Amino acid sequence: MNLSRTDLPAGTNVFDLRPMTIADVPDALALWSGMSGLSLFPCDSPDGLSGYLKRNPGLSVVARKGNELVGAGLAGHDGRRGFLHHIAVARDYRRRGVGRAMVEWCVKAVTAQGIGRCLILVNEGNDEAKALAGSWSGSNTAGSVVYATEAGIFRKVLGVPTVVCGPGDIAQAHQPNEYLLASQIDACEAFMRRMVEWACRD
Repeated sequence: MNLSRTDLPAGTNVFDLRPMTIADVPDALALWSGMSGLSLFPCDSPDGLSGYLKRNPGLSVVARKGNELVGAGLAGHDGRRGFLHHIAVARDYRRRGVGRAMVEWCVKAVTAQGIGRCLILVNEGNDEAKALAGSWSGSNTAGSVVYATEAGIFRKVLGVPTVVCGPGDIAQAHQPNEYLLASQIDACEAFMRRMVEWACRD
């Protein structure tokens, strides 16, 4: 994908988006390291990320300007839920549509595989992220329910607080007659649109 237009003046920045490959991992790690609001963990090693890309081919993305990597993002799924994380743009290249294009790339690639739920990982004490999740969902309240997901593994093993998001009502989830209402799917799509719009502000 090429973020360029033929009618733009000479000298306009051109960014190329393409699926992240193993060869991009060192540059992606260099971009992510030390970036505010983004945490790297042992699983984010070169070997760990290479394995992730092999399990989720074509879903993660990089943005380059010439040979320089200016943006990167990871995306994948477990067959039921999608994961979108480590979406980042180099400071000098923000607010130029790069973040928007990367998020749209990842969301389109994951949803094209029939995935309708996503996990959002936030840093401990990140009240801004919690407020954002509330604004995306249209809710100002927080609560808890009793059920099992991999969220506990992220929390206990990696130390990453996890918010589980998806359509439906927990009362119907994980039941023999589990179902979703069309209105619940619409609400989930609205949530993801708000999330994308927020991420695209850069």
